[in-house]
Amino acid sequence: MKKCLGKFLLSGVSFAIFSSMQFAYAENGFANEKTDVLFEIKQSNKASVEILDKVNTINDFKEGLLALRVEVSTAEDTAATETKAQGVINSIAAPNFNATIDKNGTGFYIITTVEGLAEIIKSENVLSVNSAVGKVQSTTSHTPSSYVYAPNDAKPAKDYTGKGVTVAVIDTGVNTSHVQIQGKIVKELCFLTTDLNSITATAYMNKVKTYGPDFGDCPNGKNFDDSKGASEDFNGHGSNVTGIIAAQPSTAKDAAPAGGAPDVNIVSIRAVNNKGGANNQDITRALKKLVTDPTLQDVKVINMSIANSLVNPSDCDAISKNDYTDAINELVSQGKTVIVSSGNDAATTGEGFPSCLSKTLSVAAHSATPINNLKLFQNFNCYHENGMTTDDISCFSNIGPSTDLVAPGVNVLSLGLATGANPTTTRSDFSGTSQAAPAVSACVARMLEKDPTLTPAAIKNYLQNSGKYITKPNDKDFYIPKMDCDAAIDMVNAMVKKP
Repeated sequence: MKKCLGKFLLSGVSFAIFSSMQFAYAENGFANEKTDVLFEIKQSNKASVEILDKVNTINDFKEGLLALRVEVSTAEDTAATETKAQGVINSIAAPNFNATIDKNGTGFYIITTVEGLAEIIKSENVLSVNSAVGKVQSTTSHTPSSYVYAPNDAKPAKDYTGKGVTVAVIDTGVNTSHVQIQGKIVKELCFLTTDLNSITATAYMNKVKTYGPDFGDCPNGKNFDDSKGASEDFNGHGSNVTGIIAAQPSTAKDAAPAGGAPDVNIVSIRAVNNKGGANNQDITRALKKLVTDPTLQDVKVINMSIANSLVNPSDCDAISKNDYTDAINELVSQGKTVIVSSGNDAATTGEGFPSCLSKTLSVAAHSATPINNLKLFQNFNCYHENGMTTDDISCFSNIGPSTDLVAPGVNVLSLGLATGANPTTTRSDFSGTSQAAPAVSACVARMLEKDPTLTPAAIKNYLQNSGKYITKPNDKDFYIPKMDCDAAIDMVNAMVKKP
């Protein structure tokens, strides 16, 4: 439940579609012969700001690759719309790969060059071209060693610790060798196409010729892997996130705090690359796997600490009709709760995709402990001049009409990457809405242990009606409920007794 006070929101504005772009690509390092094509792209009202920003960073016009999601105009039926999409794909003369049309035919994913982008936006059947790349939503904290870390707010309760509940974590993977996660990972999966920022179009084409179209960055050299070690983490983000949910209690020196639901089972899905970038096709394939695989139907909670940087001023269901959205909606219809970070762009009028979808449970961040002096979030370009109370939404959190809940996401200590002298006992501290989402996932697991019949809607209702409303300092337009996990569990049907 959200409250909006005194702010007019342009709910009809479509995300990532702008008619006026303030860029001057010909003056930013591009050779003169590229100006004509780039000028056409710059003037288009179809290409998103994210795509234009990406074009501006490509050093070699013909070699740089872009992962795109293209929306086409609808026809009288799905088949006719799909024909339009296929026609756009067939018209692209520039190198392109992995073109995949949505099942409703309204758009497609494709990897192509800047030249391909220029061809796509010329089509009269194309409505918009958006980035198909997201990112994880946190940053490593740099906290003085004297800082006192507190367990995250979704701390283990005496009676409910997530026993019998399975949580899927879609992220960079997990440090499978860490002593505090042993016995918790029941399944590993990897969905990783090749990182387009690390390969040229020529090299990509050569790999397709050598290894076939399904080559990728999973441990087996393919874009899918379900073997042991498939979700091994080489970034650290996923290990931190997974530990917030499921880390085992330990009395060892320098151990990470126990996770919020240490008795859960974890399905670890590596669909974010080593640099923290996520291809929307990979995320969609992971979600579809959770929808259709009979061996994964025990999963009741899906944690996605992922978002793009495009801020949507309201629920984005109407402008996000694609396979990614369909998969999330199908999971929710199956009774699974999808928990997503709201993003770290410091927005005060909306949030990124997919947390803007109405069927997700969108989470912003606050600090679980007071901070009494200036708190600077350098990576997020924002700060709290007078410190933070536990009732302050963090300055970096995206908040808006779609934001459902606030949970701890500042200086969260958890499992670390398998590096250094003791790779099995490392820990890390991160700040971000990425850390707030798994705190909620842990709480939901505890609620489901108490009552396995809870629906996603009931879970959201309990969480939103059991906590106090808080705001960002100096911005009182949105009041969002702060998670009180124990209170939410107490609200769950009192007739349900722990065996």
